Amino acid sequence: MVLTNMTQTYFDNTKLSDYKVCPRYYYLRHVRGWRTSGTAMPLIFGLCWHEAMNIVWVGYARVRDGIITKEDLIETAMMAFESCWIQQGMKAFSDLSMQDLEMLGARTPMIAKEMLINYIEKREAILESMELLAAERPFAVPLYPDRTDV
Repeated sequence: MVLTNMTQTYFDNTKLSDYKVCPRYYYLRHVRGWRTSGTAMPLIFGLCWHEAMNIVWVGYARVRDGIITKEDLIETAMMAFESCWIQQGMKAFSDLSMQDLEMLGARTPMIAKEMLINYIEKREAILESMELLAAERPFAVPLYPDRTDV
């Protein structure tokens, strides 16, 4: 975002980073307003990861209470990941070819499952002892509560 008053123009981190990467890219994106269509792969993977995390944080109490196993929790989280994945226009896990997997790079469903396993393993003490109040709730924090010109 560029904020302008009568004497100064301000550039945000996105604009500065884009210019550092490529001045032409900066010009096309921020001056001409051109954008790519669709959702970028990192955003799709991140969105699906958050869906899986929601299952882990909410569902771990069932593991703690002995109702389900960690493996069940991981499989349920992966089902949420895949559901989101397909909703975002990606192929079902079973339909991914080797070429598809190469194109995805590090953002594959198998990597997501490995991440889930490691996430739970590394945070097991926290998950065992915590009391969940809410998961994935939006919030806003005022950065400059005393300023009125922002």
